[in-house]
Amino acid sequence: MAAHAEWAAAGARLQGEGRGMDCNVMRDTSRRAAGLLGGVLVLILCAVGSAAAGAEVGVRLGWADNGDEIFERSGDLGGTDLVGIHLGFDLLPILRAEVAGEYVSEPFEFSDGLLDGIEAAGSGDYEDLSLWVSGRAELFSLMMLPIKGYLGGGLNVHFVDLQIDEDLERLDAGSLTRLRATGAWDDELQDAVENVAGEQTQTGWHLLAGARLSLSGIPISVFVEGRYSDGFGEELPAAKSLYGGVSIQL
Repeated sequence: MAAHAEWAAAGARLQGEGRGMDCNVMRDTSRRAAGLLGGVLVLILCAVGSAAAGAEVGVRLGWADNGDEIFERSGDLGGTDLVGIHLGFDLLPILRAEVAGEYVSEPFEFSDGLLDGIEAAGSGDYEDLSLWVSGRAELFSLMMLPIKGYLGGGLNVHFVDLQIDEDLERLDAGSLTRLRATGAWDDELQDAVENVAGEQTQTGWHLLAGARLSLSGIPISVFVEGRYSDGFGEELPAAKSLYGGVSIQL
């Protein structure tokens, strides 16, 4: 009987380790996929931009504040760095279109989250690779300086990877269960995590305002932009973003 118990305990530990390895493999695969999609987006932007009137390609850096929960009672995700690339081109004399790809990543913690109805505390990682399609209408131009102000908006698609760490505490049980200490997952809690976490595709809308500085005779422009975005469903958190960038004429 003792030998049988030891074999059972060893099997449980191996099963927990295997699931941990699967989680790490999924994260590595997600990051590789994000890099691949980013590279493909660069090629598409350059190919389209080379044939578009007034086309510019560039990079952007900034900050995004995700002010909503990413799952029930998770707490706000908070601020995180933003990095991206973009392609803009003219549609009309005062109207421009832009396609941009952006990436944000942020670790988070939650003390009283609700995972598919189960109360738990723990931590995780939030990654978002997004595609933004926007229109911009020029509103004013300063006479003394080559600065143009504009308003715009558009639609966006997000490829989200939400991972919840295995070091998780269940709060609705009679006694707290630390999964890593036991070396095995509670089946009910595991199902709850799998229903909430993982890779998702979400869509949303956004409004923006900004200003652009272009110098005559130089094929480079700089800009600063503020944006508010929200999802069409409850899964995508609303966000306020502030960023700047540099564009080069093609």
